[in-house]
Amino acid sequence: MNILILAAGLGTRLRPLTETTPKPLLRIGDESILHRLIRQCGSVFSDSTMFVNGSYLATQIANSLVSISVLQRPYFIWEPQPLGTAVTTLRLYDAEPADLLVIHGDLVITAEGLEVFKNHLLLASSSVLATHQRQSNSARSIVSHKGNQVVSVIENTATDNLSDGETVRVNSGIYYFKSPHLSTVARPLPGENISPRLLNAVAATGELEIWDWAYQRVSVDSFESLESATLLAKSNS
Repeated sequence: MNILILAAGLGTRLRPLTETTPKPLLRIGDESILHRLIRQCGSVFSDSTMFVNGSYLATQIANSLVSISVLQRPYFIWEPQPLGTAVTTLRLYDAEPADLLVIHGDLVITAEGLEVFKNHLLLASSSVLATHQRQSNSARSIVSHKGNQVVSVIENTATDNLSDGETVRVNSGIYYFKSPHLSTVARPLPGENISPRLLNAVAATGELEIWDWAYQRVSVDSFESLESATLLAKSNS
């Protein structure tokens, strides 16, 4: 299996911190968000090959990887301009065909959650989208499903017809694509992202299931969440 950590975003919600530092390199305790993910993935998925992409302040990301031992160091994918996460994912798959785990590079998770997720993947026959519950008025990526099967993913405007306070299932930013399911989907246009473009393409084949991420998880997209992520990192490996 290959692992792709997405680290090419601009991090605009965390300016001015991200004016000089790419968001994945913001520190939470003793290490950066990115290096924590690399360490966790290397430990839980020790037989996998890891990749990290970068575009905004990409030199900083590339240079930061040098501090990681050669045997554990991810390959770096440099994008002069952000390609769109769907494009990045499928370009990597086309170059290195294999099952692919994709994780957003601004996530702070626990090693326990990642280990349980790995155990689920060993039994999964479909591609897997990690999800969690959220109030509709703060949801940005809503997952429609029938049983465990994903029907569709809708971004941004999904809350238009939902009452405030209603609980919905949302995309957790962690995806596992089985190789056959990526080989058959139409290639995305520049700028298209995994959610909803690639997720909906795989869901249309009937080969995408949800898995409830019931463990602690913080998506660092605000100063408040950065503080929460730091607290999580200090209390969990």
